[in-house]
Amino acid sequence: MSAIVKTTTAFTNKALLLETLDEMGVGYELKGNKVVTDRMDYYGHQCFEYGKNGSFNFQHDSSAEKMNYPWRSINFREWKTVTSFLEAVEVGYKGAYTRMLERLAEEERLREEERRKQYVESVRNETIERAKSQGYIVKETRQDNKIKLVLSRTTY
Repeated sequence: MSAIVKTTTAFTNKALLLETLDEMGVGYELKGNKVVTDRMDYYGHQCFEYGKNGSFNFQHDSSAEKMNYPWRSINFREWKTVTSFLEAVEVGYKGAYTRMLERLAEEERLREEERRKQYVESVRNETIERAKSQGYIVKETRQDNKIKLVLSRTTY
């Protein structure tokens, strides 16, 4: 007998999947393209396997959903069924994905701020050099995050 359990979120990022499993307290072991969990059913450990579709698919014994099933060594903790486990993984994965996007946005904001500072500094240096080459004396003051250059030249 077989079953298909789908999630609305494809687990495409291995690092986020591992972060989610860590947060959930699920033990796992990496074996090539597989993330073998500590959850066990009749056929052994349940695992996430990287598939041709570019995402990690959960491999499990689909008969495990039946109530009267001759369990072997079961280790399911609070997620009794595969469906409830995958729902919990999906919620955790979405949270990890959101945090990753927030980190990336913050890093991009910091990069943009650094680029802006470098641009302002280059314009400042260029202006000072040009003014000095034309014989001006440059006096620099900073007010409220603004640079004020006062150029003066003595003529006789």
